[in-house]
Amino acid sequence: MQPKVSIIVLTYNQKSTILRALASIISQTTEYDYEIIIGDDASIDGTREICEEFKRRHSSIVNLIEKHANYGVVKNFYTCLQRSTGKYLMVCAGDDWWHNQNKIQKQVEYMEAYPNVVLLYTGYDIYYAKSKTIRKNNVHILSEPAFESLITFNRICAPSICARMSSIREVNYSAFIANDFAVEDYPTWLSLSKMGDFAMLGDSYVTYTVSDGSLDHQEEYEGRIAYLGEIQKIRHYFINKEKNLEDKVNDAYYMQMMEAAINFKKRKDALLYSASIRRKNMRIIVKRFLCTNWIFFNALRMITSRHNKNNGRCRIVSCCSDV
Repeated sequence: MQPKVSIIVLTYNQKSTILRALASIISQTTEYDYEIIIGDDASIDGTREICEEFKRRHSSIVNLIEKHANYGVVKNFYTCLQRSTGKYLMVCAGDDWWHNQNKIQKQVEYMEAYPNVVLLYTGYDIYYAKSKTIRKNNVHILSEPAFESLITFNRICAPSICARMSSIREVNYSAFIANDFAVEDYPTWLSLSKMGDFAMLGDSYVTYTVSDGSLDHQEEYEGRIAYLGEIQKIRHYFINKEKNLEDKVNDAYYMQMMEAAINFKKRKDALLYSASIRRKNMRIIVKRFLCTNWIFFNALRMITSRHNKNNGRCRIVSCCSDV
């Protein structure tokens, strides 16, 4: 019997959190059948053994991808996707979890009622692993058209989504792999935004984890800059034939680079990136002025840090907001 939902769980060296993620899925209260496809990307810390035991206990609904060399996140995701058979797709990384037991039920009900919607996303909480604290996060409403809203800042938290599988099948993951994209979720949203409507449920259904040192939360300045460059590569791939968006995309990139420079105490770099922003609003002008002096710059860093903390600032790709 075909399951209504396929749930892909990607994991790599997450021994301490993978069982929490999987348990949050099987704790769902729903009338819909689902399958769980686990893509362990060559973990070496014992994560694989936990996944194997979970499969033994829930063999009727779990498909654990066979051992393989380290694929990277995009190829790992695509491999899992090829094994998925559901009408709808949901995802959960090995360090995230679903805290609302009605996620499957509510999202599938919505998707069944609105066949024009290709992706439905929800609100989310943020768990900061270092401090072991959880903060509520304001869900972002996409402006229309969704593609133009997403091409500058991705406002969708990956574990919150429910996507129509027939549309997912049209996404060109082979091209993502060939172009060596660093992430799978952001280019997926951009692709889907060309195929149909996006919708939102405002309540919080999932908890997204921010861990220092992860791909999207680099502890070193060079790593953050390199990561932002990878995201910019994805943006340019999608606006290849839409040159009218080039300035908008470049401004978003330099704004994020400027913010990274501010956060990492790189005052001269912040000035350089701010100078590259073509369409400067008053907020950018003020920030640029504050970067001209060390005293002002340190004050700006304190304000920015407090703002990010209060607003649950998350990673650039899956749940970001503008500078």
